[in-house]
Amino acid sequence: MTSYKNIIGLVSIILLAFFSFLMLRIIFIYIPVNTEAGFLQLKQDYIHITEWRIAFFVHVFSSMLVLAAGFTQFSKYF
Repeated sequence: MTSYKNIIGLVSIILLAFFSFLMLRIIFIYIPVNTEAGFLQLKQDYIHITEWRIAFFVHVFSSMLVLAAGFTQFSKYF
């Protein structure tokens, strides 16, 4: 039973690391703050709205913090 839990834990960490890597690649598109990149190319009608722009960049840049928190959920040390 213990080896089954170890395998599930290892697979979970590998998947989380893979998707974190993919998210990091997406985030780097917007560094430095770029309103002409990626998803924002489709939202040029809204990007001039200050609140929308702030919310978008907070959402994008905080996503890595959320994914990093996911590692603590699969670790027996936290």
